[in-house]
Amino acid sequence: MTYLRNEATGWSIVSIVPKSELLASAQPIRSAIFDTSLLIILFGILFAVLISDDIVLGFNQLIARMKKVERGDLQTNIRTDRQDEVGLLSNSFDRMLQRLNDSIQTTYELHIREQQAELKALQAQIRPHFLYNTLDAINWMLIEREQYEVSEVIQALGEMLRYTIRGSESQRVPLREEVRQLANYLTIQSVRFEERLSWSIDIDAGLSELPIPKLLLQPIVENAVVHGIESRTEGGIVRIRGERYGSLARIVVEDNGQGIPADRLAALLRDDGPATGGSIGLLNVERRLKLAYGEEAGLEVESEPGSGTRVAIRLPERREQV
Repeated sequence: MTYLRNEATGWSIVSIVPKSELLASAQPIRSAIFDTSLLIILFGILFAVLISDDIVLGFNQLIARMKKVERGDLQTNIRTDRQDEVGLLSNSFDRMLQRLNDSIQTTYELHIREQQAELKALQAQIRPHFLYNTLDAINWMLIEREQYEVSEVIQALGEMLRYTIRGSESQRVPLREEVRQLANYLTIQSVRFEERLSWSIDIDAGLSELPIPKLLLQPIVENAVVHGIESRTEGGIVRIRGERYGSLARIVVEDNGQGIPADRLAALLRDDGPATGGSIGLLNVERRLKLAYGEEAGLEVESEPGSGTRVAIRLPERREQV
């Protein structure tokens, strides 16, 4: 019903329309809205089902691959191009698996290397023992034949072998042990040089227990013999002495051999001289001294061509446990 009043005439107009006629025009709109809403709901449900199935499928694939890993198959690859959470989780698991494989490979390689090192160590133990026993057998054969001079050389060689193989160069030993091996070396060289090599060792008794790096003096004495005396027809003398020098210990190795020219000696101490035909290891000896004792330790070299060479080592007189 609608109502309208005319002010000019004072009349009121009332119109009555049935409700069915009013709603008849809105029915198509209502039907369209209902149908559209129903389609949206159906499509929403279908999309949710599809998305859910895809996510569940992704998780099922990931779980299946995880179970393969659990059974020991570490080579499975679960990398995916998905950019959702399932893809991120799969790729993260794949990277973790790759790191695990790398770690296992590294551990395996380290284990193999350790086994190889143990084998080499065992072989290294077997070979020296074989040599020790062989030298000892030869020594007793020589004694039975009263070949005492050669027996002395064999004994010296055996002691040198034991000393060299035992421990490492970083180990410290009492000076008396180092000097003992120098005496063995010079004993052997004296036989080789026959009458051309003489030697003497004079170490202050108070320095006998002084700890020094193992094989520190060997290169210096070897230089004196090989590069100082060997080339001289008349041979020469090698002297080793140890003495106190204030708060320092001083060990001197000198020879009356051919000597070293000044320019060559300077090159050797700069570490740019050739390794043959001259002193070997002088710079290495000094570096070992600095590393072991600091700046108060060092090496002094004096040489005169035709007159000989004198090498002096200074080191603090520390009473450390060997």
